[in-house]
Amino acid sequence: MSVPNPGDEQALVFFFQYGHAEAEVMEVEHHLAFGLDWVGLFPGRDADRTGFYCSFVDLVEKAGYTEDEIALELYHRFQITPFFALQPDLQYVIDAGGASEDAVAASLRLEIVF
Repeated sequence: MSVPNPGDEQALVFFFQYGHAEAEVMEVEHHLAFGLDWVGLFPGRDADRTGFYCSFVDLVEKAGYTEDEIALELYHRFQITPFFALQPDLQYVIDAGGASEDAVAASLRLEIVF
């Protein structure tokens, strides 16, 4: 996949993250995440961004956690004007906080650039 050039109307970007910490020091030993960010997915909405994010958190059992956590996120950023954007976001978290219960969260971000 190529990195988008400035001025491109459409671009698909893949990203990957990995983190590691010693289990004796932190409650999270491994963190693995990846996602996609698509600029200009819909015709006529060249500055909008649509994305998906997936995160896996390896929680340390010695810290009392019984499950690891997986989070899935979907968002769309509406670029209304060059200085104003709205971004609804939906997250589904499997075994949230290391518990055996799932969670759903929705949010709406308002961005104003001065």
